[in-house]
Amino acid sequence: IKLNIKFLNMIRIINLIPTLDIGGAEAMLLKLSENVDKKKFNILVVCIGKEGSLSKSFNSKNLKVLYLGMDNFPKIIIAIFKLKRIINDFKPDIIMTWLHFADFLGLIMKVLFPKLKIIWNLRCSTLSLSTVSLKNIILVKFLALFSKVPDLIIANSLSGIKAHKKIGYKNKNIIF
Repeated sequence: IKLNIKFLNMIRIINLIPTLDIGGAEAMLLKLSENVDKKKFNILVVCIGKEGSLSKSFNSKNLKVLYLGMDNFPKIIIAIFKLKRIINDFKPDIIMTWLHFADFLGLIMKVLFPKLKIIWNLRCSTLSLSTVSLKNIILVKFLALFSKVPDLIIANSLSGIKAHKKIGYKNKNIIF
């Protein structure tokens, strides 16, 4: 995947998200992407999966979206290599991850590109088995071990910050 980079003086941001199906995080990413100051920011959305129900909305707003095509866990290695290539081509200043699996891939990218700024974006307010799958709880506990790595963690609610801190998140740069 080759990207045309026209504006080198702009802040380049990759927004990494698992899916573009209808959901709160996806809708907020669409709103943020279409309303960002396009003179200051060059935004690229990278969807870990395939096209989703909001893909047409992103396209109709002329937003740049690339798809890694990961539809099952064994394809994670392919997704990592594709994402690495996108980062090499786009040369982002920041990767903002949306939702826990994107946080995980962002963590891997931080290892591969240590100077890259990583922002985790917490979009859930509770972390109980009644609202979140067991595999996601395990992933969040794993992420908690590395929660000092992101340069910033943004939460959409105070209860989300509390839930993540309760499970072990330790980052002095968590904001609401």
